[in-house]
Amino acid sequence: MQKTLVILLLSIVLFSCDQKPETAAAPQEKKGYWTALDKIRTKETNPRPVIILDAGHGGIDPGGLSNHDSTELNVKEKDLTLYMSEQLYKKLDKDRFNVIRIRKKDTDFHRHERTRYIEQANPDLLISLHTNWDRDSNTNGFEFAYSGRILNYVDTNKKKPLGDTVNIKNPFAEQLTKYCQTLSANTKRAFSGMRNRGIKERTDRIWMLYGVHYPSLLVEFGFVTGKHDIFYYQKTSDSLDMFVNILAKSITSFFPPPPDSVYVPPFGMMPAMEAKE
Repeated sequence: MQKTLVILLLSIVLFSCDQKPETAAAPQEKKGYWTALDKIRTKETNPRPVIILDAGHGGIDPGGLSNHDSTELNVKEKDLTLYMSEQLYKKLDKDRFNVIRIRKKDTDFHRHERTRYIEQANPDLLISLHTNWDRDSNTNGFEFAYSGRILNYVDTNKKKPLGDTVNIKNPFAEQLTKYCQTLSANTKRAFSGMRNRGIKERTDRIWMLYGVHYPSLLVEFGFVTGKHDIFYYQKTSDSLDMFVNILAKSITSFFPPPPDSVYVPPFGMMPAMEAKE
């Protein structure tokens, strides 16, 4: 009897040692790379579309310079882009959109500073405002552009890009093409005497088009060096204001309100952020 009891106790001990305690499954460690497609896939919906206005150049970077024979006609690209940005900011409906300007005065921001700043705002569209230039004064006209590929973005551990050689097809390319077509057609209708240079799929890795993971397009309203376009920039001309109106109406058409609904703006009308200047 005693022997049987000992054997029984030993069996219970051995069986108990064999059983593993119940534990929750260990969470899988997230991979170190957080790609552009990951960011696009997990983008949160904004109550109001966030529109970023990027006035090209600024500060010590003047952008294109006209160098016209008549010094009275000379202009700087940075001044023209800032003017367009300020006027467009006034035109866009703040009840419909959260509009954020990267610069509000003659300030210089590096391109990486610009993208780091606006990434926090979760943008729905970036408009990078520019004018063009060329060594040949016979080159004139407006154009709109986007990048066909984007940088496949960042390592979350090291906060460094994966490398310029690693890029992917821009998932917004088709959408941006339609935006550019609308802008091009509307601009041509208002400026019939201005050359339409068409829509460009840029492959030269312009950072504000290539280094972002949200829809971004480039506006080039004429050539500051063009002997024809130079007159569109003068204070005696209302061409810049006309072009801003075209931009405002076109951008608004990109984000129509839901059909058969009454638009009620969300609480709080302050921009998501302001650049420190």
